[in-house]
Amino acid sequence: MSTTLPMLGSSPVDRTLIRRQVEQAALVALSQAALESIDAPSILRMAVERVALVCGVEAVTIVERISETESVIRADVGYPMLDRGVVNAVNVVIPSRRGTWGTLGLWTQGGQQLTREDAQFAEVIACLVGWVVSRNEVETRLAEAIRDKDRGLRLETALSRCARALLGDHDAAAVELSLRALMEATDASTGFIDWHWLEDRALPRICLSRDGRSEELGRHWDGVSWNDLASIRRLLERGESTVARVGELPSEEAAFFLTGPELIMTELNVPIMVKGVWAGTIGLGDRDEHRTWDRKESIAIEHFASLLSGWWEKRNYVLRLEEAAAARHRRIRLEKSVAAAAQLLIQSSQPGDLDRALRLLLDGTDTTSVFIERNVENDRGELCSKVVAVAQRPGSVYDPSYWDMMPWTSMPHTYQFLARGEVAILIPEQMEGPEADTYALTPVKSEVDFPIMIDGVWRGLIGLADENSARDWSDEIQMLHTAAEMIAAFWGRIEAAHRLEEVANSKAEFIASISHELRTPLTAVVGLAKTMTDPGYANRPEDSREFMKIIADQAVEMAAIVEDLLVVARSNIGSVTIRSEEIDLVVETETASRGVRWNDKKAPEISGEAKAHADPLRVRQIIRNLLTNALRYGGHQVRVTLAEIEGWAQVRVMDDGKGIPDADRERIFRPFERAHRRQGQPASVGLGLTVSRQLAVLMGGSLNYAVRDGWSTFELHLPSN
Repeated sequence: MSTTLPMLGSSPVDRTLIRRQVEQAALVALSQAALESIDAPSILRMAVERVALVCGVEAVTIVERISETESVIRADVGYPMLDRGVVNAVNVVIPSRRGTWGTLGLWTQGGQQLTREDAQFAEVIACLVGWVVSRNEVETRLAEAIRDKDRGLRLETALSRCARALLGDHDAAAVELSLRALMEATDASTGFIDWHWLEDRALPRICLSRDGRSEELGRHWDGVSWNDLASIRRLLERGESTVARVGELPSEEAAFFLTGPELIMTELNVPIMVKGVWAGTIGLGDRDEHRTWDRKESIAIEHFASLLSGWWEKRNYVLRLEEAAAARHRRIRLEKSVAAAAQLLIQSSQPGDLDRALRLLLDGTDTTSVFIERNVENDRGELCSKVVAVAQRPGSVYDPSYWDMMPWTSMPHTYQFLARGEVAILIPEQMEGPEADTYALTPVKSEVDFPIMIDGVWRGLIGLADENSARDWSDEIQMLHTAAEMIAAFWGRIEAAHRLEEVANSKAEFIASISHELRTPLTAVVGLAKTMTDPGYANRPEDSREFMKIIADQAVEMAAIVEDLLVVARSNIGSVTIRSEEIDLVVETETASRGVRWNDKKAPEISGEAKAHADPLRVRQIIRNLLTNALRYGGHQVRVTLAEIEGWAQVRVMDDGKGIPDADRERIFRPFERAHRRQGQPASVGLGLTVSRQLAVLMGGSLNYAVRDGWSTFELHLPSN
C-alpha cells in the first residue's frame, strides 16, 4: 500500500514546504547513517523506505547491475506486491567510482503519475547510495588487501618456520612440524607428505588432520597408491601442481576422498622433485568444495617442496656420512677382533682355544651368535655337521645341541653353496622345502655361513646368526673369510701334529714290522739252510726239495719287501725305472696271485680279459700288493675283474670286508699309513699302497679306492693298446 504525505493545507506553498521538510529529514537520516558507517545493506533498506515515504509510490527498488545481462535486487519496498501488468516506473542511475553501479526504481500503478520533484529527489538519493556503495567497494577492497597481506605474511612466516625446522634437523619430525605450519597458514583441514621414490631411504607418509584424526587418516591413505589416482599422478609426474576437486574427478578416484575419516572436497597437490624426478607429493585438503587455492598459496607450497627436495638431499648426504662412519667403525672392530683371534690361534694348537677365539670374534660384531661346525660322518654313513665351538650373547636362545650332528640332507641349499666353496646367506622366512622345516624350530632370522677349506677340500664352516632380524652381512663376510682361513690353518696344524705323531708311531711300527717281515722269512731260510747242510739229511732228497721250495718262497717274499722299499726310496729321487710293453693282464694277475700265500683262503677268481701297455714287473708288484692287502684286511672272499673301457685297461681287486671310512680313503695311500689294525696280526710295513699308486702314476695310470655294490674295491687303471 502506498504512503502519502499529510495535507496541512490546500495551498501549494504549504505542500511544497512540507515536501521539502520531509525530503530534508530523509536526507539527513541517510547521510547520518552513511557517516556512522552503518553497513551498506541497512543503508540501502533505509533509502528505499525513505523514497517510498517521500514520493508516495507503490514500490521502490535498488538494483545492482552485475553484467550486461544480469542484475540483482539489493533492496526493495512493496515490489513483490505490484501488479506488474499496469505500472508506471522511473529508474534513476546510481553512479559509482567504476561507472554505473545500478538503478533506483520508483514504481506506481492505478494511474498515479510521478512528478519532477519525485525524480529530482530520487536522483539525490541515488547519488547518496552511489557514494555509500563506492565507499563500501573501497572498504571491501581494502579489507581484501589487508587479508591478502595477512595471508602472505602468514605464508612467509610458515615458510620461515619450515626452513628453520628443516635446516636444524634431518628426521621426519622436522617435516611434520613444517607441514603443521603450512596447514595453519592456509587454514587447510588436512595435510600430507608422501615419499614414494626413495627406495631404501624412504620416509614414512605423514598425514595430519586439524580435527585430531591424523592416525585414522593415515591408515586410510596407506591403503591407496598413486596408481589408484591416475588423473592426479599424470600431472605430478610431469612436475605440475594440481588442484583436485572431488566433483571433477572420476568416480573411482573421488570415492577415496569421500569415504575417508576426514571429508576432503578439494585438495592442492604439489610434486616434490629430486634431481628432476618426481619423488614425493605435498597435499593440503579442505572440506569446503568451494575453497579456492590462490596463486600465493600454490607458490608457497611449491617453495616448501623445493625446501624439502634440498632437505632430502642434505639428509641423504648426512645419512651416507653416518653410515660410512658406522661402517668404518664396524670394520675397525671386526679387524681388531680378527687380529686378536688370529694371535690366539697362531700361538695355540689346543682345540679348546676355538671357543676363546669365537668370543673375540663375537665381540667384534653386533650379531647374536657365532659358531664353528665340522663335517663328520654319523653311524649311518651320512655326512653331518658337528658343532665344535660356539659363542653367544646373553639372552640368545641358540641351541647348539639342536644343530649338532645335523645331516646335510636337511640343509641342501646351504650344502650346495658350501660344498662349492661359496658363502651361504640364509633368510629362513624365504626358505622352502626341508631347509625351511629345519629352521622353523629355531629363533634365527638371518644367518651367514662361510666354508672352511683345507687343501681345496670343504671340511667345515664358520657362521654368524642373528635372532633379531634379517640383515646385510657385507662387512662380516670379509671377516668370516679371514676367520675361515685362520681356522683352516689351525686345524691344519693340529692335523699336521697328529700326522707327525702318527708318522713317528708308524716309523716305530715300521721298524718293528720290517724287522718282523724280514726276520720271519730270513729265519726260515737260515734254519732250513742249516738243516740241509746237516749230514743227517744227505740221504733225504725229497725233504731237500721241499726245503728248497720253502727257501725260494721266503726269498721271493723278502725280495718283494725289499723292492717296495727300493721303489719308495727311488721315487723320492726320481730314479724308478719303467719299461712298458704290451702285456696280458690275465697272465700278470695269475702270476701275482701265485706269489701270495693264501694259506686257508681260496685264491681269488679272475674274470674278464684286458691288455695294457705297462711294465709287467711293476704291474705284478701292484697286483701282488693289492691281493696281499685284501688277504690281510679284507673279508672272506676276494675277486679280481679285468676289463677294457674307453682306452683304459681296468683291474679291480675286491673283497667283502667292511671297507675303509671316507676320511681314510686318501690317507691310506700315504707312507706308513694303515686303515686297519687287526688284533693278533702283525702290522704290515705300510708302504704297499703308497708304492702301488706311485708305480701306477709312473706308468700313466691311476689307483683309487671305492665301494662298488657293497664290495671294498681298489681300481687300477693303465693305458690299453
